[in-house]
Amino acid sequence: MWTTGLPEFWKIKNVRASLSSFAAQVSISQAVKQAKHAVKPEGGLHVHLSVKSESGSLKSPVHSEWKDIGANTVAQVGDIICAKHPFLYALLSRVVTGKTKGHIIANVMLTRTQFVTHSIAALNFSRNRCANWLPLTCGLLYFLHSAPVDLFSYKSRIGTMPTYYSTIYGILCELGYAEGIAAKLAGMNPMHWGKMIIDNVQNYLRQRDMHIGRENKMTVGISGIYIEYPEGTFSPEALDMDDRKAWHLEIVGAIQWLESLVNQIPQLALYKKHVAMLYKTRAAINCVGSEASIIHPLAPNGKSENVTAELYAALLNLLSQAGQTKDKFYINFSSQAYNENKLSSLGVLEPMLEWWHTVWTDLCRIYETHWGAPLSKDPSTLGHSARKIGHEDLSNLKKIDYYPGIQLAYLVLDVRMLDCWRLAFKTEDIFKYFETLKDVPLIEDRHEGGFQG
Repeated sequence: MWTTGLPEFWKIKNVRASLSSFAAQVSISQAVKQAKHAVKPEGGLHVHLSVKSESGSLKSPVHSEWKDIGANTVAQVGDIICAKHPFLYALLSRVVTGKTKGHIIANVMLTRTQFVTHSIAALNFSRNRCANWLPLTCGLLYFLHSAPVDLFSYKSRIGTMPTYYSTIYGILCELGYAEGIAAKLAGMNPMHWGKMIIDNVQNYLRQRDMHIGRENKMTVGISGIYIEYPEGTFSPEALDMDDRKAWHLEIVGAIQWLESLVNQIPQLALYKKHVAMLYKTRAAINCVGSEASIIHPLAPNGKSENVTAELYAALLNLLSQAGQTKDKFYINFSSQAYNENKLSSLGVLEPMLEWWHTVWTDLCRIYETHWGAPLSKDPSTLGHSARKIGHEDLSNLKKIDYYPGIQLAYLVLDVRMLDCWRLAFKTEDIFKYFETLKDVPLIEDRHEGGFQG
């Protein structure tokens, strides 16, 4: 028999009961003492956020950032709890595993330690509402998945996460404000290059309960992110399109001619690996080092990219979030001899389509330019070649289906390139030419000499 409360262990006459009560009461006292120290600000479980003044400036520095909340949050909180609650952590770990002594198998504890971490985190949060690192992370996860507000109320009642609007929404606003300041400071740093990626966003609002004045509508806008490139990780020469085109035509273009030959001629199939090696050596791209980029999300706006004036206003809005404002440019260029403002003219931007959009747009441009008229007998058009192989006509040349379109384009390209090779080798049938050829030419000779037969 033992007791954790009254009477105190020294008042119990039975020795066994007194010692058992002593062990229980001392253990509880130790657990409470450790919890008292763990929930202090210096314990590491607090998420500190500053508040904004009426002018919009920060009253105090922001101690927590987005990097504090992520995939490693549970492990980080678990390490702190294990260090601050050694007794309670060991006790609950034994309860979870059901073992009273001996070593606990590591793979068994891999997921069960998370049960212990969340349980102790909830106890700390119930003791001190500022010890909210893990509960806040759970709340942000629920917010991300649009959980019902009643679920937030229930979870806050049982101490597993803060309240919905007053805490979680407020912290999101403060984190967003702090991230906005970080993006502005990064964009104003003259030693850093930056890349801004923008795209249109759409959300169809369907009215479930129709009344007068309520209608379904499409909400459109433009969102973006700003990526930092510290000094030494990015060279402006990479944006020299003329130099890139010359390099592409000289090296990559030559290898593509070889690729079409070795892919279609059975006698040259042994050179496929060599051509692949040329892509990786002579045509290799000097890639940026594999380091994580610093990305700053920018606040979206309700502008439409299809309206030039709205797109211009959206770009200025996104630039201002990256620290590029008119006042800043007026100060920088006030002593210049010219009056043109590079911000107003968007001279600070080098427009670049993302890779997927670039390839698709270029493919649509090729089809729109080279498809030809319906039922055209011009053999140089894509439409004529497509009809010869039984390919159906395309209804919309401005926006074609990518994968069927790219397959047809490369098929026609390979056939045309083989025909050029036929002329280079001065033969009527290039397949019979290589069948009767005694010595297969070296691939390096073709690469260096081009069409010189």
